[in-house]
Amino acid sequence: MIALADLLGYVLNLSFHLLTLGAVAWAIYMSLTYVPGNYVRRVRSQVRDKAGKLKPVFDLFNKDSKFRNHINKMNYMVSKNYDKDRDYYKFVAKTVSVFVVVSVSLLLTVKQMPTDFVVGDPFSNMTDSENQTTTEANVNPVFPILAALVLSSVPYLRLRYKYGVARVASSYELLEVVRLMAAETHLSVSAALVYVNSQIKDSSYIKKPLKNLSQVFVSYADEKELASGCKEFSDAIGTVFAVTFVSLLLYAQKEGRDGLEESLFSLADEMERQRMAILDAKTSNKDAINLGHYGNLFVYVITSLSMIAFLGPSVFFNLQFKTDFGLAGFTISFLLIAVSYVVSKLLDRLRLDYY
Repeated sequence: MIALADLLGYVLNLSFHLLTLGAVAWAIYMSLTYVPGNYVRRVRSQVRDKAGKLKPVFDLFNKDSKFRNHINKMNYMVSKNYDKDRDYYKFVAKTVSVFVVVSVSLLLTVKQMPTDFVVGDPFSNMTDSENQTTTEANVNPVFPILAALVLSSVPYLRLRYKYGVARVASSYELLEVVRLMAAETHLSVSAALVYVNSQIKDSSYIKKPLKNLSQVFVSYADEKELASGCKEFSDAIGTVFAVTFVSLLLYAQKEGRDGLEESLFSLADEMERQRMAILDAKTSNKDAINLGHYGNLFVYVITSLSMIAFLGPSVFFNLQFKTDFGLAGFTISFLLIAVSYVVSKLLDRLRLDYY
C-alpha cells in the first residue's frame, strides 16, 4: 500500500517539478516578450526560407491561415491593447510552454512512483498467496503526454471562454448603444457614434469595437472601406441585431437620416422583447443548467474515492495511471466532463440574438 506520507511526497515532487519548469518557461517567455518585433520577423523569415519542408508547421504562423485568423478574432475582443502579431505569438508561446512543463513534470514524477504492486481478489477475504498475483507495471509515457495535450488546450479554452463572455456581454450592451443612437439622430452618423462611444463605460466590451466603427465613419476613404469597417463590427458582436444596426447606419450615411430614429427605436424594442424571452428561458432551465456545471465532476470524484477505499490507493493509482485501460478511461471521463461543462456554460450564456 502507498502510505499517506508517500502520496504527499508524490504531490510535493510534482509541485516542485511544475514550479521549477514553469519558472524557467516563464523566464524564457518574458525575455522573448521584449524582443523587438522587427528582429522576430526577420528571424522568422530566415527560418521559413531554410525550412521549406516544414511548411505545414509554418502555416500556423501564416498571416492568412484560418487558425491565426480565428485566434486574432478572439484576441480582438478580449485584448486590452490589441496587436495581431504580438497577441498571436503570446498565445502560441503559452500553449507550447504548458505542454512542455506538464509533460516533463509528470514524466519525472511518475518515474518515482512504485512499479510493483499486488492485486488480490477484492471480492474474497482469502489471503493465500495463490489468490494473489504480482504484476510489474512499467512507466508508461502515454499518460504524461496525454495529460500535457489536454492541459495545453487550457490557454485556448481560457481565450475562448473570455471571448464568449465578451460576445455575450457586448450583445446586451448593443441594446444600450441602439437606444443612445436613437436619441442622437439629429447629429450625423459619425458624430452620433463618437458621442455614444463617449457615454459607454470604459469597462464595456463593446467600447473598443464601437470606437473603431466611429473612426471608420469619420475618416473612410471609399465605400469599400466603410463596408469593411461595418462588417468588422458586426462580426465582433456576432448577432443579427448587430448586422441590422450597421445596415441602418450605412443606409443613413448614404441616403440620409430620414426614418433613422424610428428604425432604431423599433430595433431597440425588438431587442428588448428578445432579452425578456431569453431571461424567461434561462429561469425555467436554471436547475438543469446548474446540474450540468458540476454534477458530472461531483459524481466522478465520489466514484474515484469509493474505488480508492475499496481497492486501496496503491492498486487504484497503478491501475488508473499505469495501464492502457485505466488511461483510456481517465481520458474519456475527463473529456466528457469538460464537454458537459462547456455545453452547460453555453446554455447558461445566451447572446442577445434570434435562435
